[in-house]
Amino acid sequence: MREHGTAAIETYIDLLSRVGRHEEAFHSFIKLMPDNVRPVGIAPSLLELSQRTGSYQPMLQHCKGKMDYLGYAAALLQSASDPNTPPSKTATISG
Repeated sequence: MREHGTAAIETYIDLLSRVGRHEEAFHSFIKLMPDNVRPVGIAPSLLELSQRTGSYQPMLQHCKGKMDYLGYAAALLQSASDPNTPPSKTATISG
């Protein structure tokens, strides 16, 4: 994957998001993007896709499972400060 990059995957994710299929784009990002490969910036980030879906729980679960504490903290902070996130969808710190 490093040899050819992630441009095709990111383009697919970007197109899904552009047509309003943000949730599908989010799940495709998780499923298709290889671990330990940094995106080149074509596709929206997981945090941006979470903002577009209005739910941060999937990102929190994904980051927790990958032990990505920075991503987890970013999603937690964004969910708490996002005025478009209903209180029932606001993330909380849990073990």
